[in-house]
Amino acid sequence: MKTKTFKILKRNSFILILALIFNSCSDDSGNTPQPCLDYNFYGLQIGGNWSSPTGQIDFIKNTTANLANPGIQVLSSALTSDNLYSNRPAFDRTNETLYFIDEFNGGQKMYVATPSVIDEINISPSASYGAPVYVGNQLYALEFDASGIYLCTISATGTAVRQGASIGPNEFYNDTVGNKAYGVASLSGSLLFLVDHQLYNVSTSGAVLSSIFANTSAGYAMYSDIEIDPETGGLFLPKSENGQRSIVHWDFTSGSVVESTIVSNIDFNPESVNLAYNNCGDRLLVLSNGTYINNAQENSTVWELEIPNSPNSGSILNSYSFSDMLLGLVY
Repeated sequence: MKTKTFKILKRNSFILILALIFNSCSDDSGNTPQPCLDYNFYGLQIGGNWSSPTGQIDFIKNTTANLANPGIQVLSSALTSDNLYSNRPAFDRTNETLYFIDEFNGGQKMYVATPSVIDEINISPSASYGAPVYVGNQLYALEFDASGIYLCTISATGTAVRQGASIGPNEFYNDTVGNKAYGVASLSGSLLFLVDHQLYNVSTSGAVLSSIFANTSAGYAMYSDIEIDPETGGLFLPKSENGQRSIVHWDFTSGSVVESTIVSNIDFNPESVNLAYNNCGDRLLVLSNGTYINNAQENSTVWELEIPNSPNSGSILNSYSFSDMLLGLVY
């Protein structure tokens, strides 16, 4: 009996040690804890800066856990003549494939990056596309047409096919420069798109499930990306209003937007910014190029935020400035 009891105690002690190890970086939502081994963010990199890029674009992967001293591995490269700004890409993590639509220059060209090659593809039919989302082994994006905004599937060769009727009016049809919309997959597998201050929840067949106008403040607020909060199903967004820039959280379960400030006073450029959330450790990365005031810093800065109990306040853990431009950061 003594030997059996000792074996049980030994086994339980081992299980307890494992639990402590796996709890070292768990989320706070009550979900099953997980070890923090996922620090491999991906993105695109261009040498030089806006005014004098090298002409080479790289598909990169971070290989170190400490953002204060990242290790960037170049997976594949190609030549480009475009001056690109950072906006949200779509990512097929299973196959390590990143889809980046050049939204700032008209939204007609897409970069498809894999560990072996980067392809530059013209999307057809010719139109303005943006807000790519990869879900259910399919790439989706919005098409901006004079008659409205349409959900499209996009094939590997760049062929766009409309899904359903227009999801809403297109007030940006005549805009040829800049980001028109931002997209992300919801926790249920539908597609969330922010167009100006209108938040659309759309099925993959193009049906509008809900449409909410985000009347969040008395002044004019500019939102420059959206990222899903996997704990609540809400959204993280970079917000710029009256010269102040912050990271905020939206809860829209009630049918209207409830906004909370996560981190205030963070110096991103609202014309070139994207967010990437890592569920392991409640980390949110903010990537931005240049500065909002005078573009004195033309290369890239990444901030690592810790958000342990969204939508409560978070904090900036680390930041790192890269000598080259980074675009389209994803986990």
